[in-house]
Amino acid sequence: MYKNLVIFDGGSAIVTYSDNKANANNLKGFIINNSEKLAQSYVIKNINGNEYLFMEHKSGDYSFANHKPYYYVFKKQK
Repeated sequence: MYKNLVIFDGGSAIVTYSDNKANANNLKGFIINNSEKLAQSYVIKNINGNEYLFMEHKSGDYSFANHKPYYYVFKKQK
């Protein structure tokens, strides 16, 4: 589970998980989950003047049962 997600201009990101493990990556458009060995795509959209990040959540259902991923939705803090 995600505790904090920071995406910088240029696509670099720092993800902190609920167990306080941190992961940094520099792949624009993807968050790499090293512990699960998954690449989760994301897209940023502006809706009614607010910025939202839509990110795939690939769980065991995706990895082992071929289900479609769920999505997290984050709203940019001002």
